[in-house]
Amino acid sequence: QVAIFLSDGGADTPFIKNNPSIIVIQIVENGLAHRDKQLKLYDVILRVNDNDFTNIKHQTAIDTLKTSGNKVRLLIHRLSPPFSEEIELEQFEKLGISIAGGIGNGYFTR
Repeated sequence: QVAIFLSDGGADTPFIKNNPSIIVIQIVENGLAHRDKQLKLYDVILRVNDNDFTNIKHQTAIDTLKTSGNKVRLLIHRLSPPFSEEIELEQFEKLGISIAGGIGNGYFTR
């Protein structure tokens, strides 16, 4: 299962002004992402499995993450130091991250 907490974000209230990117804004202590240590705070999620996240609607991002399966491949861009990489996490528990951004806004836990 994936636990994603989505704060306000999107074209009308983006996390970064004039940028609908999906951004990791929290990593839950002792969650899968925290223990795995591949994702970092403020990483930009560019792709989840084969789904482009560069200009995605907020609700579509939620739906994609909900159905990502037991293995999730994330293409991320790190702002500091700047680089991109693909990481893979096996999810047998909640992922344990919060994200913001996308087009639209909302909040959910799974």
